[in-house]
Amino acid sequence: MIEPNVSEDLSIQTKELRIAVRQVGALLEDLQIWMTKCDLVEPEKLEPEFRTDLSDAEIERLSLLAEECGEVIQMVCKILRHGYESRHPNGGPKNRELLETEIGHVLYAIGLMTADSIDLHERMIDFERWRKSRNVRRYLHFQVEKK
Repeated sequence: MIEPNVSEDLSIQTKELRIAVRQVGALLEDLQIWMTKCDLVEPEKLEPEFRTDLSDAEIERLSLLAEECGEVIQMVCKILRHGYESRHPNGGPKNRELLETEIGHVLYAIGLMTADSIDLHERMIDFERWRKSRNVRRYLHFQVEKK
């Protein structure tokens, strides 16, 4: 347990640090304004130059893919906790059906990204799927190999 004196000292130091951070931020803002007024730097040069150059459509497709992948992960976790045949206590589809739905949604998102090779190339995805099937076998303990 922290002694009262130490706790008070930490609290005071934390407050002082927060004040110092605010003061430094204000000084930086003043410096940027002064440098701009004195024509030492152009205003747009003060902004970071990092850009992804992604179009709105690309961002939308990536967002959809990320969202759907997250929903697959959520369903996998539910199945690991409750099993394939479990369902919500109030009824509804089984977890297996929900996982199938979410995987279908991921495949749709991938289809959007590979249509006309907009973002991704389907051949590369197929090649990587084949390569994974060869490399992952040594790490799988319970999968029966199809002949």
